[in-house]
Amino acid sequence: MHPAWLIDDIWRLLLEHLLPRDLAVLAQTCNALHDLATAALWHTVTDFKGLLQCLPKDYRHRSLQLEDLKRLDFYSAKIQVLSLEGESVSRPLRLPHPYQIHKNQKQYKENEGKAWDELWEEIARLRPQSAFLSNVKKVRINNADEQHICPLIGISGFRLEHVYIKYIHQRQSPSLVPKFLGTLQDITKLEYLFVRDGQDLIPSKILLEAPLKHIRFDPRISGGWHMNFHFKVFPIRPELLSKDTLQHLTISLTREWYTSQLKLGERKLFPNLKTLWLNLTTLESKAYSQHSPVEFLDALDQPELDLLNIKFRYDATGRQFLDVVKAAKRSCRLENLTELALAGGGWFENCMECGSRPAPSIQPVELREALKVVLPLPNLKVLRVSVAPNLLDILDLDLYEEIAKQMPLLERLHLGHAEFYTSSLFYGTVIYERVPLHHLAAFCHLFSEMEEVSVGTVDGKLLEEYPNKEWRCPNVKRVQWDWEGLYDIDGLNEAWMREGLSTYFPKSDMASALVERYLTELRVTAEDV
Repeated sequence: MHPAWLIDDIWRLLLEHLLPRDLAVLAQTCNALHDLATAALWHTVTDFKGLLQCLPKDYRHRSLQLEDLKRLDFYSAKIQVLSLEGESVSRPLRLPHPYQIHKNQKQYKENEGKAWDELWEEIARLRPQSAFLSNVKKVRINNADEQHICPLIGISGFRLEHVYIKYIHQRQSPSLVPKFLGTLQDITKLEYLFVRDGQDLIPSKILLEAPLKHIRFDPRISGGWHMNFHFKVFPIRPELLSKDTLQHLTISLTREWYTSQLKLGERKLFPNLKTLWLNLTTLESKAYSQHSPVEFLDALDQPELDLLNIKFRYDATGRQFLDVVKAAKRSCRLENLTELALAGGGWFENCMECGSRPAPSIQPVELREALKVVLPLPNLKVLRVSVAPNLLDILDLDLYEEIAKQMPLLERLHLGHAEFYTSSLFYGTVIYERVPLHHLAAFCHLFSEMEEVSVGTVDGKLLEEYPNKEWRCPNVKRVQWDWEGLYDIDGLNEAWMREGLSTYFPKSDMASALVERYLTELRVTAEDV
């Protein structure tokens, strides 16, 4: 045998390309490959079916002994990623057969065997639970029944780095989430934490002792059709403010985010922060008068950000918008920022259809003022401005050049996505964002690195018969917008649209698609003749 075959890393690279059934067969060929093949086979587990098969066949109908758990602990120690995820909210991950057929575990009869929670409680009594999943590094639970957490209660967490829990179904009372997190025996490696509605489910021990670098807090939304939507209200946990290790923070501010325990004026926060996702869609416009998000931003200790994403509620005023942007500018260092998003969204009262919402009150002139506030951004590569439409509603070449000079490396531009389509079933009004194509080209041609452009809807009424070739953008490969706003316009000249795209964005996918469609139509017409 060549000496290279004795190197485990080479085998691991090869095993990455095998299917699970092939790994299972390979594990049975020889002792030399057994450990490597089983390690690859059990590296990522997506349900508990395989682990249950490590128990005796009659495990549900008799008392287990310590020796019955040897295979379970042996193979669970090889698991590094536990990913329990359903297909969608409507198709969550249920417990493995036969447990999934019983929604109420009190219905179990004596001849039906142990209930799910009874099984794992019995296993935990036979030996320290730290023997189970002793090497797991990542736990991800999404769209799954909460009882999937039962086997995790009491594990050591010695190597655990990542915990992600979202969209729990068939919730238990009391919740199993804080029990799982509170019984972790070792959290010295835990760096990533996301628990939906987690501010009241996460034990203080986790926030105080774990070396967390990435925290995400999102409140749950409640409501339904023809109802008022509302978010659960959470104050910010004081323990969170002590995390100087934090590098990535995603947080939503609700109307009761501020408490006197925070003492924001006494110390500066998060000096090592690299990315900040600040969700203000859960904060009503009227709540700004009590405690504005400006207070939170002003408490930051001048972190040097790579990414800044601020999402505003649909009813935010222009003044509130500008105040928040100015606070972010003076409280953070943005010289190395590579991605900036000033986004919009949020649910609104009496929502008839979630795909549309009232037009934002922020005006285009306020968008341009906010953009000038954050400049210069010498390293910015991605710019998203969707908090309100029509950033480029005026053709101001001097303004365009002023902006372009201060963010010369921009590669991707996203302006006012189609979510700004607003309709009314009762009053018959339809409002689209409409960006003049020549305005877009006049702006984009100033960026030599520009590769991708996305807008809500191009204004079909302002197309030009003779596009300005000086505004050609030769490096743009992808152009995207919502076509729905184009074809409801009477008299749209598709030839002008095709000519404009071919001139302004000649190498883009959309220009190629329009030309190809036009040529196909010509061929079909010729064949008919």
